[in-house]
Amino acid sequence: MPAPSGDRTNHWTRDADDPQRRTTLYGSALSRVLAQDYASPIRGIIWYQGEADATVPTADYLAALRQLVSDLRSDLAAPALFFASCQLASFPLDLSDSTQSLWSGLREAQRQYAAEDPQSTLVGTLDLPVYFLHLLGPGSREVGRRLGLATLEASYKVGRLGTTPKLRSVRLSRAGARIVFRYDRPVVGGDPALFRVSNASGAPVTILAAQARGSRVYLDLAQPVSATARVSYGFGKPASPDGWLVGRCGEGSVLGFKDLAAVTNLTR
Repeated sequence: MPAPSGDRTNHWTRDADDPQRRTTLYGSALSRVLAQDYASPIRGIIWYQGEADATVPTADYLAALRQLVSDLRSDLAAPALFFASCQLASFPLDLSDSTQSLWSGLREAQRQYAAEDPQSTLVGTLDLPVYFLHLLGPGSREVGRRLGLATLEASYKVGRLGTTPKLRSVRLSRAGARIVFRYDRPVVGGDPALFRVSNASGAPVTILAAQARGSRVYLDLAQPVSATARVSYGFGKPASPDGWLVGRCGEGSVLGFKDLAAVTNLTR
C-alpha cells in the first residue's frame, strides 16, 4: 500500500506520473485490471495486508489506507468501488504487550476506516489459526466465506447473512467497576486476557473477570474507572480457543479495537 512512513512499503506506492508503472505492485495490479478492458468498472476489491506495517502509527496507516482506496477508485474510474478487507489475525510469536499494542493499533486503523466508508466492509480474523504470520488453509477458506457474506450484505444488500458481529456501544455500570460492551447479536467467549483497560492517567487497571451473556460482554474491574478510561480488545491469546469473542451462531470473530473510551456509542 502507499508508504505511510519512510520507504519500507514504497513498492506499493502509486507513481503519480504513471499510475500503471509495472515496476510497482500498485501499478502492476492496476494495469492488469485495465488491460481486461471491461465494459463497466469493476465492482470491488478484496484486501488483506498490514503485517509488514505493524510498527506504523495508527493515524499514519489510516491515512495511507484512505489514500490507497481513493487512488484505486480514481485510477479504475470506479467511484463506487467496494473495498472488502480483513483485520489482522492474532500475532503468535511475541506476546509482549508492546508488540501486541502495535498490532492492535493497526487493527484499530482498519476498524476506523471501515466505520467511516459506507462502501467498505471489514471481517474479523482473530479467532482463526495462523502459522508464523499467516492464516493456515482452513483459516484462509473461512475468511473467504466471511468476506463473501459481508460483501453480499454490505454491497449487494442481501439482508443479514451471519456476518461479523458489530460493536454498538461501550458503557460503565456498577459505579465504574464494570464495563459493558453491547453487540448487535449474541456472542460467546471473552477471555479477560484479551482485554486491556487503563484509567484517566493511563495506568493499567486489573481485570477480574469477563463474561459474555447474550449480546453483551461484562468486564469486571479491580477498581472503578471514569468515562475517560480506555479499553482495548485483541491482545495476546486466550487460554483456550473458546476464549475469543465470536458470534454465537458461527459468525466468527468480533473486531479488535484499541483505546476506545469507556463510554462510546458506535452507529455503524
